[in-house]
Formats: sequence, structure tokens, C-alpha cells
Amino acid sequence: MEKEIIKIVAVSPTIGTAPLMKIIEENSNDNEFILISLDSHDIDITEEAAKRMHRIARDNDAALVYSDYRVQNPDRTLSPHPLAPYQPGSVRDDFDFGPLILVNIPKIIVSDSSYGDTKPADSLHSGLYALRLYYASKYGCASIIHIPEYLYVSSEVDRRASGEKQFDYVNPRNAAVQKEREQVFTEYLHDISAFLPPADRLINPDTGEFPVEASVIIPVRDRARTITDAVESALSQEADFDFNVIAVDNHSTDGTTDILAGIASKDPRVVHLIPSRDDLGIGGCWDLAIRDPRCGRFAIQLDSDDKYKDATTLAKIVDCFRRERCAMVIGSYELTDFDGNPIPPGLIDHKEWTPENGHNNALRINGLGAPRAFHTPVLREIGVPNVSYGEDYALGLRISREYKIGRIYESLYLCRRWQGNSDANLSQDRVNANNIYKDWLRTIEIAARKKVFSRIYNDPTLYNREINRKLSKFIGDQLEKWPLAAKNFNDLGHVEMKSFNILGCEIQARFNPARAISSGAKTDAASIAARACFLCKENRPECQDVYPILEGYSLLVNPYPLFKTHCTIVSETHQPQRVNVSEPDGSSRYSTMFDLCCKMPGWVIFYNGPKCGASAPDHLHFQAFNDDQEDPFLRFGRQRSNLPYQHYFFHAEDKEQLNDKMSKILEEISGLTENHTEDEPKINLFMKKSISAGHTEEMVDVLVIPRRAHRPSCYGKGENDFMISPGAVDVYGSLVVSRKEDFDRLDSHKVEEILRETTYFTDVL
Repeated sequence: MEKEIIKIVAVSPTIGTAPLMKIIEENSNDNEFILISLDSHDIDITEEAAKRMHRIARDNDAALVYSDYRVQNPDRTLSPHPLAPYQPGSVRDDFDFGPLILVNIPKIIVSDSSYGDTKPADSLHSGLYALRLYYASKYGCASIIHIPEYLYVSSEVDRRASGEKQFDYVNPRNAAVQKEREQVFTEYLHDISAFLPPADRLINPDTGEFPVEASVIIPVRDRARTITDAVESALSQEADFDFNVIAVDNHSTDGTTDILAGIASKDPRVVHLIPSRDDLGIGGCWDLAIRDPRCGRFAIQLDSDDKYKDATTLAKIVDCFRRERCAMVIGSYELTDFDGNPIPPGLIDHKEWTPENGHNNALRINGLGAPRAFHTPVLREIGVPNVSYGEDYALGLRISREYKIGRIYESLYLCRRWQGNSDANLSQDRVNANNIYKDWLRTIEIAARKKVFSRIYNDPTLYNREINRKLSKFIGDQLEKWPLAAKNFNDLGHVEMKSFNILGCEIQARFNPARAISSGAKTDAASIAARACFLCKENRPECQDVYPILEGYSLLVNPYPLFKTHCTIVSETHQPQRVNVSEPDGSSRYSTMFDLCCKMPGWVIFYNGPKCGASAPDHLHFQAFNDDQEDPFLRFGRQRSNLPYQHYFFHAEDKEQLNDKMSKILEEISGLTENHTEDEPKINLFMKKSISAGHTEEMVDVLVIPRRAHRPSCYGKGENDFMISPGAVDVYGSLVVSRKEDFDRLDSHKVEEILRETTYFTDVL
């Protein structure tokens, strides 16, 4: 190029997110777009071609643009390298963009925020993958544009045949990178609302009547050299159940038909099927076999040029079906040459599959393993696509959306690689066609999973289970990397407790020394001004991560917990702790609490006023714990009718009703002696959304407890004082005591005194 109109930057294919973003940011002042090339390729692009990419990106407001290209061969000749168009299912990490892409810098350089999808997922080796998934989730797949024109020339580094390249993603050397890319992809599924909890539908393995327990299905066309080995491998199986072999001979012309006819004439277990149609692919042959009345309860795959590992394969697969009641079983296989000698990468066990996330990760990869086996009633209901590539992958995606899939990680199968394999050395056009089809399968599956996701999140019970799973994982991940929080959470299991009856209400005292930092916090204006705000992002511990829970708010693990699921929900901007003011968009902060309840059904969201227990009155925050996972007496609502002090309880069906009711309550309690302040009336506030499946409306329970004072007269650090500073949880029935001497001498009279001084007992109103 005579003039560089767009800067070209070479990067490693495995560059991490942080260094990739640094490169992009360094070029953000002078460039709207940047061309990123892979440093393993030499790129030759003309000025006009670069302008072409730039114009198309600019005119279509594209996030990412890529084009077809030509490959320079060792003899200096050029070969065309067409690429596949991008579609919603083009989510595998090895999608071929070619070695040169143009990226839109303003669409990636966004304001720094902890909320939502404001940046690509963090990674050590997957920056380019994270970048394009970010673009797809934030701007849609239409923002990723393929130009079907040959705009540049590149050297070709990887000259292996297609049959060799296809196993790269299961090579053990790449395991760490693959695991990382699973994490990046899982975040993407969350972003596009297609992530599903583990499928839990189980089969009844005794449903229906079948002539045999299992059938080995072998579609075949023109495999005279290998079909005998395959059938004999199946017939040699040793099992305590009846089985047969259904060979679907798809009009062979090389002698395969005679071979099968001969075997079937000698062994009644062999069913030799010849389709009446001549338009069947491999999937069509499978569909014909499973609908044959001679098909067994379980249909088990064997390709016509492969063999089972040994005589126990069928028994192990059927045992897995019955033991786990799964609809599909996938084993592990070894790559061998034609004579059975191992070839790299050897055993392919797909251990990237996990019971928790395998069904989601299946969308990222191009295959699920072998041998594949199916519960015949399920397979008959779904049907097998009439194609000769990807039919098994289509079934795995569809079944894993709804049913449990069983995995066997020991070798069951020998996959023989030889020149006769259908995928041994495909043309680029054929590779593209295959990938386009699998991308399409992923496209329709993602669309279907979005519908399932929507149903889950409209079902309160299922939604609650899913949000609990995600938040529990977040808390667990935090405790693994944060020793202080881990110790304090672990200590909750050894907390001393004693109970008191205060005018018919059970008050439980808990000795929790870790809470001394909160109970003893200085909250006067001078002390607040003299310290850094520990809830602001820049002052938090480096190991304290963020869970994006609601726009403008971040959920954090509370390192000094009261409960096993104690979290703090902080405003992303530093502003005073007040709840009776409006958000920037005009909505009330009561509405914010309402939204949090709907995001976290089953969790109690509570608020400590700036003079009612908040240890950070200078920074707006709420707190939360999962009521269903805590001690039974704390379950929201159990005590509300027995509380001996003034309180207000009501159901809010919507935010408008909530705001109206709260306005009336605050107006009423502002007149209570010692309650009114210049900021807002002293209150502790609780909200919780019911998760009853019978509730179609968003019903939220609300409890308001007016406060007389922040701390009792006995509060202090002297010998006869009590360092007890009641917050919302304390006045609801769980009095936190951070000093052992206070806990030991606490009695019912002192508890009542503390509560009378900090709340409004009904007998004194």
C-alpha cells in the first residue's frame, strides 16, 4: 500500500482480552477503525481494498468486517479462500474470519462501568473470541459483516488437510484454552438470554415394547473394504440382553450389498435394510432404521468404517442409560489408522462436557463425541434430519436442551482415519457448506433456547432456582479467592446463639465478632469525611468482584456476613444513603428495591437508614440474603404479627402502589417523637418477592420498622457498656453481638431495653 489509510496491527491468535483492548485503546484517538491481522500470516492488501472495507463498515455502522481472500501457495500461485457468512449460530471459537478483520473502535471503547456488557469478557488467550461475541451481543449479529469479495492475499501457514484440523479443539494441549473459551461463551449466553440451567428431564427406560434391548445402527454406502469389520465388531458384543444390528445399505455399488446379504443370511441378528428411496442421507438412513419395528429400545451408532473398542461397549452404554435415565449417551473414542494403530491426538473423551454446563458449551463446539446412542422413543419423537453431515450434532443439541445426557469417558470406539473417510480432505467450499449448516443448527437452537429461557424466567419457581444457582456460584467463587471473606463466612457455622422472649416475640442474639467493624463504625460527619469510602469501586479490595444485578447497581459479597448468603448491593456512584429520593431516571428508590426483589425472588432486600444501622451512610446501598437458605425463624414474615414495636406490613402488586403506600407511611411516621430527621424519617425497610408459582402478578411483601434512635444509651466500649448497634436485621429478630463479654451478660431485660430505646414499642405510643 502506498498510503496507510487504516492502521494494521498484528496480534497473536491467542491474545488475551486485556492486551487486545490496550492495543485498540492506543489507537482510539487517531482511528475510527483498525485492521487486526494474525501475526502468523503475511497480509498484502491494496489501498482500494482497505478503503472498500472501511466504506462498508462506515456506511453500515458495522462493528466487525471480514472478507474472502486469496492464499499464496509455495509456488507463488494463488488459490481462492471463500469464507462463510456470519449468523447468530456462528458462535464456535474457531469460526473462520480469515487472518484479517476490521473492527470499529468506538463500538468497543465505552464508558467504564461494572454493569452489564460494557466490555468483552476477561481472558488470557481468548481476546478475539471475546471481542466478537461482545459485538454480537451488544450490537447484534447484523453488525458483523462478511464481504464476499477477495480483497487481499495472505500466506497460508496451516496446510494440513481438513480431516486433521477438525480435532484441534479436543487436543489435550488445548484444554486450558478451551475451558477459558467455555467461560467466555457462557457469559455470552447469559448476555443474549439463551443460557439454560441443566436439563433434568429423565426417561423411563422401560417405556414401550421392543423386540430387543439395543440395536446397533450402521448406515453404509460403498464400504466394501470396511463393512465386514464394522458388523463383526457389533456382533462380537457380550451382553446379558438381546441386541441386533441394523445395517441400512444406501444403494451401494461396490459389492457392499452382497457382503451384507451374506452376513445377514448367516446371523439372524443382522437386519439388512435397503431404502425404497434414493434420496436419503446418513440422517435419513438413521430415521429409517429407528422407525423399523425391529429396532431396539436403545439405538447405538457405529459408522461403517469404524469398530467398537472391545466386546463390552454395548453393555456399558445400556447400563448408563438405565442407571442415569438419560435420553442420550455419548462415549469416548480413539483415533487410529486403518490397521488400528493409535494416531494423534489419541483418546478423544470430550471432558469439556460437565453436567452443569455441557448442554450450553455444546453450542460452542462442532461435535459431541462418539459413539452416540439414543433412547429410541425420544429419537422417534424428535426425528433425524435427512442430511449426511451434522445430523448427530443436531440431535445432541436438541436432546440436551430438554433431557439429561450421559457421558462415558473411557474408550469405547475406534475411529479409523484413512483416505476413504468422507471428511479426510475436503475442499474449502465443502468445509464452508458443512460449517454453514452447523452454524444454522446453532442458530435455530439458540432461538429455541431463548424461548425456554423466557419460560424459565416467567416461572417464579424455576427462575428462583436459576438465580440462586448463579448467585451461589458467584459467592463461592469469591470465597475461593478472598481469604478474609472465606473465614468470616465459615465462622458463621460456629456462631453462638441464645434466644429471648420479648412480649411474645422471639429475639435471637448471635455472637459474631467479625461484625465489630460494623457495630463499632464511626458514622459522624467528621469520621466519614476522614476515611475513604469502602463501597466505592476504587477503594474496594482487589479481590472483591462484582455481579451485575441492576443498571446502576452492583452486587458484592459482604466480607462481614450475617448470613450464609449475605450480599451488599451498592450504587455505582457515590451518593448519600437515602431511600426517599428519586433515581436519575425519575423513578423512586422504592422502585429500585422492588426491581431488585423481582430480579432476586426469594431473597430479602433490606435497607438501613443513614441513622438506623448503616455503617456507610455516605454511600447508597442495600443488602440482601436468601431467606429460604437461612434459619427458619428468620423467614420473612413469620414474626411480623408478633413484633412488639410499631411496624407496617403490606403487599405491593406494582411499583405505583408501593410508592403511594410508602409516601403515606413516611408522612405518618415523620410525626413520631424523635423519628424525623433533616434527611429522611428513620426507618429500616425490608422487601421480598413471593416465589409462589400461583402468583402471576409481581407481588412484593414490604415491612417498614420506624426507628426512635440509631444506638441505645448503653452503647459504648466501656466495661459496663454494650457495643450493640441495631440495624434492620437486629430489630427484626436477630440481634448481633460482636463482643463475647456483651454476649455472656446479655439477658432479656437488656434486650428489651435496647429495643425500647431504638424502636417504638406499641405500649408507649
